[in-house]
Amino acid sequence: MAIGQGVPSYDPFTVASGGAEIVPTDWMPASDCRSLVREDPCALWLDWYGDQHGFTPAVSDYSFNEFVFRKGKELEAAWLHIYGDHNVRVCQHDGNARLARNLKITLEMMNDGAPVIVHPALWWAPEKIYGAPDLIALSTWIEQNFPNALPPAQVNAGATGRRKGHYIVAVLIYFRLDLNIERNNEGRLRHVPLQVSEHVGIHAQLSRHNF
Repeated sequence: MAIGQGVPSYDPFTVASGGAEIVPTDWMPASDCRSLVREDPCALWLDWYGDQHGFTPAVSDYSFNEFVFRKGKELEAAWLHIYGDHNVRVCQHDGNARLARNLKITLEMMNDGAPVIVHPALWWAPEKIYGAPDLIALSTWIEQNFPNALPPAQVNAGATGRRKGHYIVAVLIYFRLDLNIERNNEGRLRHVPLQVSEHVGIHAQLSRHNF
């Protein structure tokens, strides 16, 4: 038998979507995997079943998480204005990632070799998982804009006829908050300058499947 004969064609959209037009209710958002990656399944259990057993999160008028979330959105907007202003945004909000048509748009853009895709819709039916990361970017684009960020052997890996390099998931992270407190000779607070350090963290993972 000649090479390639008898091998069924591979359709990324069909495999990734599992034939669904909208994310099924038993699928998990990729963000919910954080607790599993950190080997903290108890936090995941609390998210899903805590209310049923009387465990509810504390409520505060001074939520630090809300502050960090807000600053993170500001960082994302500023970063995208510099590096992603001329690139297409697939999902206007995270809920759009639940629609198969946005997955299809994302895969078509990947096949065409778009250098950066902002808020793509990513599904993987075999694992029942989906999400909308901040962006995915070609390894060659990352090398061009952030030299030496990747090992040289990875920059051009996965290239196809229309695409130079492979796609990497990029997450914009609000990294650190430094609070510097100074006191006068009487021990009272003189001023509390707030120094915010904004850091862009890029989490890269090579896909096992070339689209």
